[in-house]
Amino acid sequence: MQYRFGFLIILILGFLTFASTVLAQATSLGTTTEIHSVETTGTDVAMSASGGEGETSGGLGSELPLWSVIPFIGILLSIAIFPLVAPDFWHHHFGKISAFWGLLFAVPFLFAYKGEAIHAILHTYFLEYIPFIILLWALFTVAGGI
Repeated sequence: MQYRFGFLIILILGFLTFASTVLAQATSLGTTTEIHSVETTGTDVAMSASGGEGETSGGLGSELPLWSVIPFIGILLSIAIFPLVAPDFWHHHFGKISAFWGLLFAVPFLFAYKGEAIHAILHTYFLEYIPFIILLWALFTVAGGI
């Protein structure tokens, strides 16, 4: 009975992950995308698309200044160095250190971009982070909780 329940959970989680990926791709296409040309050569298909006036937007990522990568580098270095240099400190305070690096980016980001930043953060959580965690949970379950 336990195996059937676990298999059912994995099927549901897999479907949710797939559905959120399809939804993310559908929302990233937008409604103003126009296909200008399609060229086919053999099995390769190349499509050029642009939205509106022919300008393509990379979203907020293309607008952020270079210094905004500092918190990302900081958390990576913290994860790599603190467990080796100060293991007791890291194991007792890793959540606070991670929150510090996250807030160091999020507060100025929210202040500068307001509603667009909230949308970007929620998009990242609901359409990228949560499906990834569900996938890891499903893989852990399939592996027998190793």
